[in-house]
Amino acid sequence: MSEQNDDGRTWTGPLTASSPEDYEKKEESKVEFVEEEPVQAAPSEEPAAEPVKKETEDLDTLLKQGWDIVVAKVGEDKAEDLSDEEAMAIIREEDEALYNRIVSLSPKAEEKPAAEEPVQDVPAQEEAAPAETTALTETETRPAPAGNMEPVKNSRMRSINTSGIMGAIKCMLSFFTIIRINVDEKDMEAMDQNFWLAPVIGLITGIVGFIACLIFAMAGLSYILVPCVALASVYLFSKFLHFDGLADFGDGLVVSSGSQEDHVRALKDSRVGAGGLGVALTVVLLTLVAYMEFDNLFAMPIHNWTFAIGVPMAVLSVEVLVKYSQVVAASFGNPGNGMAANQVRNSDLNTFILSSVLTLILLAITTVIGWAMIRYSSLGAVGIPGWEIGLLFVLGFGMAIFVGMVMARYANKTFGFVNGDILGATNEISRCAILLLTVLIAGFIVVW
Repeated sequence: MSEQNDDGRTWTGPLTASSPEDYEKKEESKVEFVEEEPVQAAPSEEPAAEPVKKETEDLDTLLKQGWDIVVAKVGEDKAEDLSDEEAMAIIREEDEALYNRIVSLSPKAEEKPAAEEPVQDVPAQEEAAPAETTALTETETRPAPAGNMEPVKNSRMRSINTSGIMGAIKCMLSFFTIIRINVDEKDMEAMDQNFWLAPVIGLITGIVGFIACLIFAMAGLSYILVPCVALASVYLFSKFLHFDGLADFGDGLVVSSGSQEDHVRALKDSRVGAGGLGVALTVVLLTLVAYMEFDNLFAMPIHNWTFAIGVPMAVLSVEVLVKYSQVVAASFGNPGNGMAANQVRNSDLNTFILSSVLTLILLAITTVIGWAMIRYSSLGAVGIPGWEIGLLFVLGFGMAIFVGMVMARYANKTFGFVNGDILGATNEISRCAILLLTVLIAGFIVVW
């Protein structure tokens, strides 16, 4: 369309432009807008490769940090002998945040979603929604009691998943003993879901200690050496794992400040202080003396020498009870960070009941073995036969429950959680308490 301007010239152009100058300005603005698009697109393609490079560098840095943690925990020589699964287990126990970052950046974590995307469809997404709702109902929404903790458990009982029993036992053997077994993530998840099976590992540990003590006892050696063999065989078979937790618990126990953060800091400090050393020595010495008293109460004359049956019989049953005490502490404790967090989180009243039944069955077996050895090997020469032996085991069972509940309550209040160190300390303290109570009651039975 054409128009005539004030100066008499005829202007042909759109109505939105009042003059050629105005039209040129609008055209220039269009040109500038069109030219800005390639300028923005060109530099955006170059940094696209930087996140991949940065992600690789981050993964290498995280792996180096994890390796430093493993070396600080077990030493460089032992760290080189560990498998990848065992090293990652240590990293997960010491720093779960670092473990999760390593897993998220690893190639396996990236490939897995890509493989699952084509398989997913609308029905699969609809089925996933109830699972999320269930997970939310299994934990409380209130914040954790201290630090960077996971939500604590509520009082609702979970259903027990027994499908991975063999995998759980295999993983427990690899983690709690010197037996080297290759385990995968599925086995670790099975262990977390079936921590009620811990007394089975206690029975295996007790059998090892029983055989070691029996060999030395049958050789007619002194009452001092056999109890030392009892403790040494158990500690070596368990890699001193629980003893380390006892020392860490001692450090966290004797902190002068009442601040929860200070208690947690001392608990997780890899260095052993005076508190850890003092608590560990006290528990070990009392345990050793209690084992010696067992031999005084259960020494049996056979031919021309005395058969010290007390310690081998005690080791067989006590190791079942101390693992059961760990389950009790996990069932009534609040989960924290670290590898034991999932075990504590998945343990509740249902776990406690199931483990109690299992422990009583195992105790019945060890009671029959102990009673048969005393009754028939000594030809009735021991002053505590029959039902008194069963009474001692029942009292030991009650003491295991008591120690587990007290440790869980104290840890929840002092540290805000129950972690692997607390479970290890529960293992050692319950052994000492059970032995002291047993020799005390047995002494009253003999005297009266």
